[in-house]
Amino acid sequence: MKLIKYFFSMPVMAFLLLVFAMAIGIATFVEDIHGTLAARAVIYSAKWFEFIMLWLSMNLIYNVFKGKLYLRSKFPVFL
Repeated sequence: MKLIKYFFSMPVMAFLLLVFAMAIGIATFVEDIHGTLAARAVIYSAKWFEFIMLWLSMNLIYNVFKGKLYLRSKFPVFL
């Protein structure tokens, strides 16, 4: 259970967002130099990039339910 809490913790989510932002930035430079198809092939369609997006999505869902952000009183925090 501790492993699950670690993988879905806020520090891990912050790290994943940093990696995601860096990948998007690198993809921008790849697209500028080599074209859209190269950026899509190297970054956007890569399994590791899809894994990061999946992990971020699962992390968001976990933290919404953990923090009860679906309640009307906490909706501004969620936004």
